[in-house]
Amino acid sequence: MSAQPLDLLGIVFDYIKQYAQVPGAVAAYTDDQIIRGQQNAAILPELTEFCVITYLRGLRHGTTLEALPDATDTAQVEEKVEHLVQVDLYSAEPYTPQENTRERAQALEMISRSGVGARFFESQDAGLSLLYAEDIGLRPGWDDTKNYTACFTTILHIEQNFNISLTELSFTGLNVRSVPAHDAGSRTNQPGWLLTENVDTDHT
Repeated sequence: MSAQPLDLLGIVFDYIKQYAQVPGAVAAYTDDQIIRGQQNAAILPELTEFCVITYLRGLRHGTTLEALPDATDTAQVEEKVEHLVQVDLYSAEPYTPQENTRERAQALEMISRSGVGARFFESQDAGLSLLYAEDIGLRPGWDDTKNYTACFTTILHIEQNFNISLTELSFTGLNVRSVPAHDAGSRTNQPGWLLTENVDTDHT
């Protein structure tokens, strides 16, 4: 994982801008037509067609892997996470025919189930794999003018190898010495030995 936090929605933003289109029929979105969802200061644009991307949740797969500290006292912890990102594509009749938006959504769903979509996320060098997109669905609504608004929705499933490095104390060797475990006055009166150690945490 890089030193900077992963901008997952930023990558999805670029992905939608590139592939939520039908060349020759439905033009690509412009930057101001794609909005990150659930922002406190964000308002819906005064546009007849736009897209909202929202992070829903992360699902852990398998068992968390842990690599023991090395000579630099660094431990590696890793797990696989499946991120779910909802993509809502809106259009307002009669200004933008909903067929345009439906075909955008269908193109995005199709590309997301192909090698083209998978290669896009692999090229981001962020440990991401695009698994698939869910079938599109229609969620109708109304805008501020009470006009009918169509919203076509799909959910992207994106896998990430999430890992962090932690600093933990470790040791590289033991200095072992032996001492008698019983003295002459013990009740067993039998010889024995007890092992004790001095742990070297300074790697000297």
